[in-house]
Amino acid sequence: MKLSLILPVYNEARRLKTGLKLAFNYLKRQSYSWEIIIVDDGSTDTSTFNSPSTLKLIRTARNFGKGHAIRVGVDAAVGDYIVFSDIDFSVPITYLPQFLSALEESDMAIGSRRLSESRIIKHQSLLRESLGRGFTKLSNLLLGLNQTDLTCGFKVFRRQSAKALFSRQHLNGWAFDSEILFLAKKLNYRVTEIPVSWHNDPHTKVKLIKDLFASLLSLVYIRLIHR
Repeated sequence: MKLSLILPVYNEARRLKTGLKLAFNYLKRQSYSWEIIIVDDGSTDTSTFNSPSTLKLIRTARNFGKGHAIRVGVDAAVGDYIVFSDIDFSVPITYLPQFLSALEESDMAIGSRRLSESRIIKHQSLLRESLGRGFTKLSNLLLGLNQTDLTCGFKVFRRQSAKALFSRQHLNGWAFDSEILFLAKKLNYRVTEIPVSWHNDPHTKVKLIKDLFASLLSLVYIRLIHR
């Protein structure tokens, strides 16, 4: 199996069918073998799933958070390359070849909305965008990182790198991206940022103030737990 695509979902009845169609239509045109792993993070809505042989469905007992869902997905993945994306594909899946090319010399590749070549098709609100930039700057400062965008929801790993990172990862919530990048630095992994086009989906599940406050506390936790 060359590629495992992990899609974490929580109460995504509205976006699920469209997202899966995008993924299947793209991947079925590729010459390599692949699988899609849906991790249903304790949904309580009417989300339903078809189950072709190329799709694995994992349901968690309750809603733990995106970090936990992706950790579960990585554990189940068998592809040489492991990808995770948001179900809305705010970063189009057609960027995948650029990410895979980057892994010829890197251990992981992450999407960035903040590079000069990046394009924002539809912006978030000014407040949300400003807080996101501030969180990245604070993460860089407290964790000794040097990334332009930590929370863009499209990241690709070599299998060995993904397994090593997520087996060490603890955070279940929104700040798990920062923890993964911090662990990558500690393990001396090579990380490449890929400029992407990105469009905001107004139906995001992030609860701005609550999740931001929890994520700021999580940055301190990252330094403590991984000393």
